[in-house]
Amino acid sequence: METTNVKSILVIPMEEWNAVKEEIKQIAERLEQLNMGSRGSGLVKSPYITAKEFMAAVRICRSNFDKLVSRRKIMTLKKGRKVYVVASEVERYFREVEV
Repeated sequence: METTNVKSILVIPMEEWNAVKEEIKQIAERLEQLNMGSRGSGLVKSPYITAKEFMAAVRICRSNFDKLVSRRKIMTLKKGRKVYVVASEVERYFREVEV
């Protein structure tokens, strides 16, 4: 089976071409707004984060996290097997807590 390169030229009136370009621009803007909205906030904004997220946010290892919890320097909540931290504790950690 042999393939051939066929070149075609399509003639579109300038008004229609401008309308297509405007529509593409609007779609791109809407996608950008959706993208920015999803980065800033998730579907549900929870006041709690997991212990793993807290450790990543303040850049500490599990042993240091456990020390902070045992010394009652940060407030945690255990739900089943998961340990949660109040999200505001990240900011408080940098203001008050000394390891």
